[in-house]
This record gives sequence, C-alpha cells and structure tokens, in this order.
Amino acid sequence: MHGNFAEYAPLAIILLAFVELQKFSPLLVHALCWMLIAGRAIHAYGVSQEKEDYRLRVAGMVLTFTAMAISALLLLGPFLRR
Repeated sequence: MHGNFAEYAPLAIILLAFVELQKFSPLLVHALCWMLIAGRAIHAYGVSQEKEDYRLRVAGMVLTFTAMAISALLLLGPFLRR
C-alpha cells in the first residue's frame, strides 16, 4: 500500500502545484485536490480490509489517475493548440 502511494502521490502533487502556479481557477484546483485525496483514501481503505475489496482499489486508482490526467492535460493545453 505504501509503495503505491509513494509512486503516485508525489507526481500528482507536483502536477497540482503546477496547475495552481498557472493561475487556473481555485475551484478547479480544489476539485482536483479533493479528487486526489478521495482517491487515495478509498484505495487505502480497500487495501486495508481483511478481505481486500478490489472495487475500492480500482475506484481509488481511477480517481487518482483522473486527477493526474486532467492536471497534465491542463498543463499541456497551451502547447497542443500551437
């Protein structure tokens, strides 16, 4: 569980920091941050169960990857329009 967090959380936080530095809407930045937090919490809860619930693991990773993908696309947007 810790390995997964250590792999994805730092990259997601860096992407979110760059989104904020690019002056995107604070509401958007907060929504992405909450998506990441919810995803990591759901994933951790799913992994911590005695009988692991893969649906929660998958839901947590989907939220995590979605926050990362939206952040990356927002940052790449200006370069893709050229």
